[in-house]
Amino acid sequence: MARRTKPTVLKVLHGDDKVHPGRVNAHEPKPDLLLSMDPPMELDSIAREVWDHFAPMLHRMRLLTEADVLSLAAMCTSWSTYRQASATVQREGTLTMGARGQLVRNPAALVAKDALADYMRLACEFGLTPSSRARIVLPVEGVSDALDDLLEY
Repeated sequence: MARRTKPTVLKVLHGDDKVHPGRVNAHEPKPDLLLSMDPPMELDSIAREVWDHFAPMLHRMRLLTEADVLSLAAMCTSWSTYRQASATVQREGTLTMGARGQLVRNPAALVAKDALADYMRLACEFGLTPSSRARIVLPVEGVSDALDDLLEY
């Protein structure tokens, strides 16, 4: 699988815009930060809890924009689906009787697996896993590098 494109913000933070200016999209859309932390109405109670946990944190990190609302809502819904399907598997067991009377894997286990995979993929998009955070380098306020000092004059 091909490597994912590094977001423009990270390219600039890493100085790629100075080394390879042609690789940085100077005309990339810059959506406004999300002003309201209210979750979308269609979220169920579990998804709303996830929204209430992550939305303020992502907003403080300046990662939650108007363009990201549906992606965050999808992440929250994926977690809700995972929790509900996992509860079904715990209640009914991993195996269940199939249509022909044979033991088969509980379909809720597949739903849980798919929902968790969706959640993890979306969580990585928002930098919510240790490995995805490790790839993000934020500038330290008040600290400049030697190149910035030289370009200042």
